[in-house]
Amino acid sequence: MRRDFFDALQLPIRKPSRDERMGVRLRQEGLPEKEIFYLDVDFWHPPSEDETRELWRDIRSLCKRMSGSVIDEVRTSSLVLAKVQANRQLAEALLDLDLVARVDLPPRLAPAYTAIFNTEPPPTLPLPTENDPIVCVVDSGVLSGHPFLVNWVVEEYDFGTDEETPVDLNGHGTGVAGLVVYGRVANCLASQVWQPQVRICSAKVLQNDNFNNPVFPEERRVESITEDAIRYFARERQCKIFNLSVGIPDEIYSDGRQFAWAEKLDELAKELDLVIVISSGNRLDPPIPEGALTREQFQCAVRDNLLADPQQRLCNPATAALAITVGAIASSDALGRDDLGRGGLRDAFAAAPSDAPAPFTRVGPGYNCNPSSPPIKPELVGHGGNYALQTIVGGAPRWQKSFVNLGEPTLCIGQNGRFVSAHTGTSFSAPHVAHAAAMAMASLESILGRQPSANLIRALLGSSAVLPNWPDRWIEKEDDRLRLAGYGLCSVDDLLWSRQNLVRLIAMDAIEENKLHVYKVVIPEIF
Repeated sequence: MRRDFFDALQLPIRKPSRDERMGVRLRQEGLPEKEIFYLDVDFWHPPSEDETRELWRDIRSLCKRMSGSVIDEVRTSSLVLAKVQANRQLAEALLDLDLVARVDLPPRLAPAYTAIFNTEPPPTLPLPTENDPIVCVVDSGVLSGHPFLVNWVVEEYDFGTDEETPVDLNGHGTGVAGLVVYGRVANCLASQVWQPQVRICSAKVLQNDNFNNPVFPEERRVESITEDAIRYFARERQCKIFNLSVGIPDEIYSDGRQFAWAEKLDELAKELDLVIVISSGNRLDPPIPEGALTREQFQCAVRDNLLADPQQRLCNPATAALAITVGAIASSDALGRDDLGRGGLRDAFAAAPSDAPAPFTRVGPGYNCNPSSPPIKPELVGHGGNYALQTIVGGAPRWQKSFVNLGEPTLCIGQNGRFVSAHTGTSFSAPHVAHAAAMAMASLESILGRQPSANLIRALLGSSAVLPNWPDRWIEKEDDRLRLAGYGLCSVDDLLWSRQNLVRLIAMDAIEENKLHVYKVVIPEIF
């Protein structure tokens, strides 16, 4: 059997080259000019525990000999990863070492994550006008007195949560609302420019449980309480766009009949002509891949699990056919170790590259009424944070889910004098699309002179989508890309303006079934 196996190999077996050991950032930027810097170094895993311990002794000895040191390590049954404080001599030696699988510069930490800890509330916010669009956030309520939301919450209503207040006592709804109002809060943190753009109506349908989790009240059906909230704000405030960052993670779609909650949301979207944005749902404890030998292999295995594991599919009500379902891509893959280890997380590395599908996001296809043409779900993605794999020496690897530098920056209800933090989950990817939908609605209304239909808003969102900036060739098959990311990431700028070589023909019309409309487009003479 061994002979037949090796006879079947068509390519020669050879050692990896020096260039093949270089990670993406190191290939692009080269070694730093400064005397001391940090490197992420992946080693091939020895076949036994004794040899693994010997490897670590050799690594530390080599680093010490060359005036460097191992300052952090991650060990699992298949991974041997180190954070090394290095100089140029040590870096060159590691690149030439056969035991090394990869050497790279640490991922960059975006300026927004540093700004989280030193951002002061603006002295005053601009006042909204009647022309600013409105989105209803159906969640745990909103802290309307939040210094970054003052005057931008139009109305709050508690739909029977028994907390006897429309105020957000959990923080989930306020975090969602911040992204609806501002779009990417990370950009506001980086620029320190806070310009609200979307007004909020708050429909409180979630309450705190004993573990500070947002949950539905036990005495209400989810279909009933969300219908009450949607009908009220569609009638009283003429809300056309609703954000539901809610779901039932235990109810996973496996083909067959549609979920009742999803069906009810579809009926409301059609009857009231609404745009309902829903998060795809989170898998709270996705499996940890085994057998990967480098962090790239591990991240690839996480991606492959998203596609292969039926437990990763959409949960109720993300299968709603007329809703826009939103999955999550990783906000960051930097653990904040660049600055002498401050603010970083020991014994850990990011589970997904920046802008790649997050390990917890749920994937399509959606409700399948026609097996020959499965629907594309989620239709869009937004930034929703990331997980890290953490291994305390001597313990089993585990997911670290609440590391600030991997989360999606947004508002919080107040932590040690701070009103901005970072959260993780598809709950925080959906409001990016709700914000984009509000901007699309305002843009279309100014063009048409009347309120656009929900269909036209959805169409404009889809036509503005672009592929996320994930690593080259990260997802090559179109079917896989559609299951993981749908049409992609909304480009808000493309919703508002045409560009020199990118314009859209907008028409809002009615058409009979089995009929065709042809639109005449005059081509400029210069074409």
